[in-house]
Amino acid sequence: GTGIGTSVHNLALLALNLAARDLTIEENTAARRPGNADILRLVADRHLAAAELGWEPHVPLERGVAGMLTALA
Repeated sequence: GTGIGTSVHNLALLALNLAARDLTIEENTAARRPGNADILRLVADRHLAAAELGWEPHVPLERGVAGMLTALA
């Protein structure tokens, strides 16, 4: 958790871009959180993991996705 939110849509776009694929992403708007939901955005916070486990992120999102794609190729 960097504290910066990334939507599933933007994560999919990043993966497609890194994989040099030109595909259309279809969104299921019925699966979204309801408009009256108390929480509309979820963002990970690494501070508890850092305090309790000494864990800190070392790989930026783009590099992590690129590494995953390479491992799956």
